[in-house]
Amino acid sequence: MRISKHKLLLAGSDVFLISAGFGLAFWYVFRSGLYGVTRPFPEYFVPSLLLLAVIFVSAFQLEGLYKYQAVANPIHQLQKLFRCYVRVLGTFIVVVFFMKTKYIADSRLTIGIGFFVSFFILSFFRMALVPRVFLFMVARKIIIKRIVIVGAGAHGQALLKQWSGNSFCYFEIIGFLDDNPSLKGKTIEGKEVLGMSANIGEIAARFDLAAAVIAISKIEKTELLKIIDLCRNAGLSVHVVSALFSKVNEKLEVEQYGGVTTYMLESRGNGIVRAAIKRAFDLSGSAVLLTLLAPVFGIIAWAIKRDSKGPVFYRSEVIGRKEKIFKAYKFRTMIDGDCAEEKQKRLYETGRRQHLEFMKDFIQGRK
Repeated sequence: MRISKHKLLLAGSDVFLISAGFGLAFWYVFRSGLYGVTRPFPEYFVPSLLLLAVIFVSAFQLEGLYKYQAVANPIHQLQKLFRCYVRVLGTFIVVVFFMKTKYIADSRLTIGIGFFVSFFILSFFRMALVPRVFLFMVARKIIIKRIVIVGAGAHGQALLKQWSGNSFCYFEIIGFLDDNPSLKGKTIEGKEVLGMSANIGEIAARFDLAAAVIAISKIEKTELLKIIDLCRNAGLSVHVVSALFSKVNEKLEVEQYGGVTTYMLESRGNGIVRAAIKRAFDLSGSAVLLTLLAPVFGIIAWAIKRDSKGPVFYRSEVIGRKEKIFKAYKFRTMIDGDCAEEKQKRLYETGRRQHLEFMKDFIQGRK
């Protein structure tokens, strides 16, 4: 798995600024004397704050706050930052409410001030400084992303020209790949055709590539998916341009580099890490929601048992991701088993009798 140095630096800065924001809050409440009597700093808060900083960074990663699109756009950053803070704060409030322990927070005011202060510090840093520093480093080629363009035709050449002439696009184009064997070794627009798509693993290792951009005007879906698999097996993230994205069944992320819209699939390594972080958030969020809604679920279960015989839950098999079958549970809203058939017959007979009585009355003029 490839992690860019500038992303690690930015994540480290985020941890430092979040810690600084909460540090200021603790100084104000415990040490400044401005809020009551001066008290010693509670050292048992330190592990909790470090854990909170890690949770924040994980949320930022899931939200895409370390990607080019967010880093280069101040407004984009602020929107994503606000969403992350709301989610983490909501989770934190629930955890503090249910886990009455001083190791999380015995001063909720301090935590509230910490969230508020760290958000404004981080917002200023992300909006005022990060985009300028990032674009400066891109322009000076300090931050680069080595890529290869798959497709040496007109489409690939147009991409090369557009990105090569854009000082704020951090792609360093190493060359082309093309499945036309007669092009191998030739130079097109100053870049060599390094080989065919089947050679992507060897070429990625030789040139330390980070990504591949597929720019082929016409290609069969099976061939496109084959190339994507070759690139991802080589540990590369894949960017698909033009209308090719409609042939890819996986979830794609829309990004824009140097005025060109691409549809990105992460490398398999990045996907595993991202999936692990998302899974952790899903499990923790589900646990919190199940705990909160437990009283409501209890009332629903009681109402179902009171209304009819049979189990509280209805169980069914559902086809999930990658066509895996799993068991899904939901509260039963129908009559169970034989009782349902028996009740249906009774309802049918009752309805039939009422209909006959109505028609009899109608014919005799009583209706």
